[in-house]
Amino acid sequence: MTKWLWQLKWAFVIAIFAGPALAYFEHQDSQRIQRIVAQGVEVDARIDEALVHHHRRGSDTYELRLSFDGPDGARYSEYVDISSAYADRILIGGDAAVVDHTQIKYLHAEASEPVVIVDDADTQLAGDQRMMWFGIIAAILGVVISPLWFWLEARNKKKDDEDIDATLARMRAGQQP
Repeated sequence: MTKWLWQLKWAFVIAIFAGPALAYFEHQDSQRIQRIVAQGVEVDARIDEALVHHHRRGSDTYELRLSFDGPDGARYSEYVDISSAYADRILIGGDAAVVDHTQIKYLHAEASEPVVIVDDADTQLAGDQRMMWFGIIAAILGVVISPLWFWLEARNKKKDDEDIDATLARMRAGQQP
């Protein structure tokens, strides 16, 4: 039990720094999606492959390999993460897509940025928003709970030390504990 509490205490300390970092990166991703949806070029992309990544804790993440023609006439191929809600709509058995095309948006000026699947943009934005709030709340909890936890731990240790000292003093005086 004490080992679990010790790990939880340090998780709150880590949350002080990891929470804002998570919120920042999710905010950046949200801004990228909004920018591409607002200013991007919409094209039809072919779904070449659907991938399901199974994780140890039972969760799955989904990814599509899309190919599409760019404005320069070149054929592009890109892997794009999709939400589980969108995967439920287009995948059969987890790894075969029921549709073979989807609409995407991208900014040619930002070719290094991932494309956005039009039908999945709202779900991706909602997920980014949830994770951003999770990061903010984790940081706030870390800032509030960590100092309190350390203070309580120090207070209890001081009290335990005083109890031990009092017991030792009684034993030296010949009294029973």
